[in-house]
Amino acid sequence: MNERESKTTNILDEITDAIINMAFSNGENDITVDFYDLKTVLSQEGLALIGIGEYKGKDAAYNALQKVIKSPLSNDLLISGAKGMLVSFSISDTYSLYDIEKEMDLIYESVDPDADIIFGTSTSEEMAEDEVKVVIVATGLEKVRVI
Repeated sequence: MNERESKTTNILDEITDAIINMAFSNGENDITVDFYDLKTVLSQEGLALIGIGEYKGKDAAYNALQKVIKSPLSNDLLISGAKGMLVSFSISDTYSLYDIEKEMDLIYESVDPDADIIFGTSTSEEMAEDEVKVVIVATGLEKVRVI
């Protein structure tokens, strides 16, 4: 396997693990996302973006989201017109839900007004207090047209 194939395999493995962990988290204060939610979002027609962002430090939720949205792997897709979006945050049990809510407000303002938006949280004792990992599945996207 060459280096490119290896990197692709690692990315797919990481996304698969994140989606499985998202669906099977069951902490006391978790907002659970399951495979039915994923199916709902994936039922939208158009291009899709699946990504993971991680950040540790100040404004972790914002920075983790930006890593997904501005990733070179997004291939010039815009989430602004998304028809479906699933957003799942992995956080410590002491992370501020206010910060998560603030970032979700930005997403609600960015996507199609009629979009199916599903979000969840899962807590982990392994996550630092200022660490966030986010998984985004956005569907019904349009590609940026460069003129």
